[in-house]
Amino acid sequence: MKEPKISVVVPVYNAEKYLPLCLDSILAQTYENFEVICVDDGSTDGSGNVLDKYAAEDARIKVIHQKNGGVSAARNSGLKIASGDYIYFMDSDDFIRPEWFAYAVEVIAEYEPDCVMCDYREMADYEPMTDALPPVKAQKIEKPLAVLIQKNSPIYPNLWTKMYKTTMLAGQRFDADIFYVEDLWFNIEACTKMKSFYHLPLQMYGYIRHENSITTSNFNERKAKGFLTFCANVQKHFGQTPYFAVMRDNIANLNLKFVLKNMQRLPDKGEKYEPKIAELLHSGAVGYKNLPLKHKFRLWRIGRKYK
Repeated sequence: MKEPKISVVVPVYNAEKYLPLCLDSILAQTYENFEVICVDDGSTDGSGNVLDKYAAEDARIKVIHQKNGGVSAARNSGLKIASGDYIYFMDSDDFIRPEWFAYAVEVIAEYEPDCVMCDYREMADYEPMTDALPPVKAQKIEKPLAVLIQKNSPIYPNLWTKMYKTTMLAGQRFDADIFYVEDLWFNIEACTKMKSFYHLPLQMYGYIRHENSITTSNFNERKAKGFLTFCANVQKHFGQTPYFAVMRDNIANLNLKFVLKNMQRLPDKGEKYEPKIAELLHSGAVGYKNLPLKHKFRLWRIGRKYK
């Protein structure tokens, strides 16, 4: 594949403070054949103005302004107009090394993989990644779905370490009913279609943990619904496959664990979700494996309460 075009999709919601770092890191890429699709998901700060300013200065940047619909709706809007050979998702409050796209394209030129994944560096605040990049060889990961669903998988559940071949995705979209773990579900669906997956063991993404980020913000009803929907989806789509038992034990049960752990934070201590949890238990969508004893007991009580 000669000079593949990369479509970068960036969902944006009230990220005015961080956007320049994110966008500048994209525009600083040494590989220049890319487009940036920024989706302003109903921001109430100055994010929209920042995006419009950048778009006016660089024709590769496209901006969509829409009513707030959540991160999945924003990413789906970006996917609709993406024209690249590969799709890359970024969060609006993080950054990438200037060499990331060039290194990825080297892997693409050699293997034309369905997905190429890099490593990332987690930090509490912005720290420039200026250390030298050693010469490395991309490593092929066989059977990516089987690898992804293992405990402590070497395949990250996030989106922003991966470039996806557009034709492999074949119109795949994000499930708006899954919140917080929508990236993991997207990767599970993608891995069912992947024929080749390569890992580039270099830290190319700077992940900055913010107090108001999706992954660190308080547990709420939307998250609870999303986790339980995820558990139901695992059974619905994989219940009759050899992967189901592993997916239930290593993924669905851990999602349920997060709900059980945080139900006290919900209105009425989350009692309205107990019938759904019991339904998932009785249908076999979730079970007791990999749950701490106190959560096993809580699940058993819920199952007994709603027979």
